[in-house]
Amino acid sequence: MIDLPPPTAAEVATLVSTTCRSCHVAGGVAPFAFDTLGDLRRRSGVVEAVLAEHLMPPRLAHERDTISGVRALSEAERQSLLGWLTVAEPTSDETPVQEAVDPLAALGEPDLVLRAEAAWSLPREGEDRTHCFRFPLPKTMTGIRAWHLDPGPGRAAVHHAGFLVDEEGVLRLWDDGDPAPGWSGHAAIGFREAGHAGVWGAAQGYERLADGFTRPVPSGAELVVALHAVPTGKPEPLQPTLKLWSSPPEAQPVTGVLIGSLCLDLPPNKVSVVEDEWMVPVDVAMLSVAPRAWRICRKIEVSILNWKDEVRKVLSINEWDSHWRRAFAFEEPIAVESGQRIRVRFTYDNTESHPRQPEVPPRRFVVGHGETYEEALLMLTLAPKEAADLTLLREAHDDLVLQRGDEYRDWWANTASQRGLERQERQER
Repeated sequence: MIDLPPPTAAEVATLVSTTCRSCHVAGGVAPFAFDTLGDLRRRSGVVEAVLAEHLMPPRLAHERDTISGVRALSEAERQSLLGWLTVAEPTSDETPVQEAVDPLAALGEPDLVLRAEAAWSLPREGEDRTHCFRFPLPKTMTGIRAWHLDPGPGRAAVHHAGFLVDEEGVLRLWDDGDPAPGWSGHAAIGFREAGHAGVWGAAQGYERLADGFTRPVPSGAELVVALHAVPTGKPEPLQPTLKLWSSPPEAQPVTGVLIGSLCLDLPPNKVSVVEDEWMVPVDVAMLSVAPRAWRICRKIEVSILNWKDEVRKVLSINEWDSHWRRAFAFEEPIAVESGQRIRVRFTYDNTESHPRQPEVPPRRFVVGHGETYEEALLMLTLAPKEAADLTLLREAHDDLVLQRGDEYRDWWANTASQRGLERQERQER
């Protein structure tokens, strides 16, 4: 083995710019910025620890998965950066680290910029809150190819966000019924999310569809942004700004399909596996998948099964961390034929050995709200091979929603007494 000399300051600055600066900027999701190499050197102990444990930069997806936009270090780059940290001198402190290249820069200026008229302030204490803002869209915007979200001054409090295209103005009634800017509560209309328009994660503030695709926007529709925020100990003003890029008329339409399970009952001191499968009714291209899981989820796998039950894994996450949730877009859309199945498998580790276990001793986690809330959902972004099949695809999803809704209502009724007993026991303790 040949020991290579440490990289130059310029080489380190370039490496940090491409892999770290999207989060480590002033006002970003990271707790500190890397504006210069001095910022890196002065925190060398922390940086060395997270590099050695492969905690940063957060990759999530397995390296064999063909996921676009992954900011990952090769092992050689990791060792090179660790080597530089051991010999770094103050003489390199003033070396600037350029901001990361804007992944939307190639699209030019946005076609539309929308900003909430007023800010809503997240209380300093209490439970997590979902607060929604709606944005009427001009009739000239018939499709969205990319968007960028800035939640506002309280960005650090926002864990994730979801987007819905409200085709019928239903959520306007919720907004009108809340005197504050926007409204607090979930933006989803039941379990139906065919109007899904994207997912925002703390480490990825944008979404861009593959070239030639669009999220259709019906005339008169409104875009709803649901911000999931976590109290930080001080009031956090949220006033989102949206930048939108429109699609050309000939772009191929996509739609969202939500699979998974709402019937979650995850007992303490056990590892549980939750699976769901959905048979695709028409030939589609799968552009991205966005897992929705929370505190005790450990692993997530997404696979495609053909008629012979042969399995092709397309996403493998061995150490899920909900702080880095995002839509995982594939480098090339994946063709899925009619009759094939898409499977998602969630593994939940509700034991004390889970490094991110929030409850010690472990407690039962169920679907719902509060500290012991979990999810097992996967949003698929699909484009039918034939544009005429879009309606068929949406109808199949509506049928799936009705089926999952019936399953959930039955499960909720059958487990009501057990949940009540556990709630009473917690209150007594």
